[in-house]
Amino acid sequence: MPSDTAAENGFTLIEVLVAFVILSAALVAANQSLSYSLRAITAVHMSRSADHLAEEVFAERHSPPDMLKQEKGEGSDGLTWTLRRELLNLEDTQTAEKWTLDLIAPTGKRIRRYITYRVVQTNKAGNDQ
Repeated sequence: MPSDTAAENGFTLIEVLVAFVILSAALVAANQSLSYSLRAITAVHMSRSADHLAEEVFAERHSPPDMLKQEKGEGSDGLTWTLRRELLNLEDTQTAEKWTLDLIAPTGKRIRRYITYRVVQTNKAGNDQ
């Protein structure tokens, strides 16, 4: 019958250290993956909020072409926006408006820039139709 000695029972110090190193490497990888996922989710949330705010801003602004200017405002998610409008001459009887909308995060970083154009039909006398 073999006798049990203290050296044959349990783990050695080297085995325990190797197990800790392997476990630490796995936890670091999991932490980095989680951190990356949270940043990606935050970026998607900000982009969606920016898209919704842009839709609202463009839908609410219908001032006549002679009222072109720069406007600023703030959305419900803490995003701020700046809308610049300028006239562009297309032909003798037509002009267009160029609308540039910048959406800024609470951190001050620009999230999105939207540019759209709207044709303003005019007759030969220069009146809007």
